[in-house]
Amino acid sequence: MFRFIESICFEDYDFPLLKQHQERVNRTFENFYPGQKPFDLNNLLSFKEMPQDGDRYKVRIVYNEIPEEFSITKYSPKSIDSLKLIETPSFDYSFKFENRENLSQLNSLKESAQDIIIVIDGKVTDSSYSNLLFKKKGVYYTPETPLLAGTRRQYLLENGHITEKDINVGNIDEFESVCLINAMLKPGEIEIPIENIIR
Repeated sequence: MFRFIESICFEDYDFPLLKQHQERVNRTFENFYPGQKPFDLNNLLSFKEMPQDGDRYKVRIVYNEIPEEFSITKYSPKSIDSLKLIETPSFDYSFKFENRENLSQLNSLKESAQDIIIVIDGKVTDSSYSNLLFKKKGVYYTPETPLLAGTRRQYLLENGHITEKDINVGNIDEFESVCLINAMLKPGEIEIPIENIIR
């Protein structure tokens, strides 16, 4: 049986992306547990004692039909200054599966880089653990072909802060830098010059 993960940001006494996380849980249930009512994240989290120092924490929920594991850990971004392009056959990570074996195998190929950019059929998708934003003249673009449509990516699209674009191996050099984003990472916190992408 599959298990799934929600990694939810708690910062400044708030869950800023809870709407997008609930929508993803709902989609997961529609696909894997049709007819079952998804659990309510707001209700679940209201019974948990959260840190009250205003810092950033990762709230990790592992679930199938019901939440099975829950943890809270203080979060600080990784230090990443280079990425390696890795071409691979297509595989499914359209839901946030707990099993990340395919991603871990690809990440093991990064050699001297700190992380990877996964490329499928010439199209840029994601890094091993984040969506990507490519910056050109102060504007952020995100690939049309992510492996996983992440919650922060969805929030930024819904609010008009970023735009989807066909980004492929042939046009990467049009951009100045690439950012890693996910539920825990905001635009600009990890931003890497395009020349630091290893081909």
